[in-house]
Amino acid sequence: MTSPNQYPQLPPGVAPVVAGIAGEFAAIRQGAEEAGRRSPPVITFPPFPPFPPPQVIPPSSPPETQSTLAPGFGWVNYGGGYQQLGYELIGTRVFLRGLISNTTAITNGGPSIMFGMPAGLRPAVTEIFPVMAGTNVAYRVDVNSDGTATLIGNLALSNYVSLSGITYSTLA
Repeated sequence: MTSPNQYPQLPPGVAPVVAGIAGEFAAIRQGAEEAGRRSPPVITFPPFPPFPPPQVIPPSSPPETQSTLAPGFGWVNYGGGYQQLGYELIGTRVFLRGLISNTTAITNGGPSIMFGMPAGLRPAVTEIFPVMAGTNVAYRVDVNSDGTATLIGNLALSNYVSLSGITYSTLA
């Protein structure tokens, strides 16, 4: 320990406190030096309780419905191994598919009703989609809230219209 008279510049009563603190630091330093000469302590943890086996929860799948649709007047399925006109319903989402062809030329700019969607599979409002048709030209297809699907534009006789990729919600 350090004697109080080693700190003459400190006010009376403070020197013993400083000497006590210095002694504390010396003890801490000595403990740290001794710890450096020993191997570090080994820390062990209690074992974890056993985990329950994993539980397999099947995903909740929305109801799925697949069906074909009948082309409207002046339209037929393209055939030749191509997808027939149809749809898949997953939850509230409708996915159209198929390749259809017109049996009469459309020269008035349309609309030409290609097919109708059953109740429950119709969009709440008219949806507009770009499609490939004819000689790889983009056309417009409207799927209306009354269920009619119409082609907008002029189309020469026996040209195809691809509906695959059209998707919409039955909710507003």
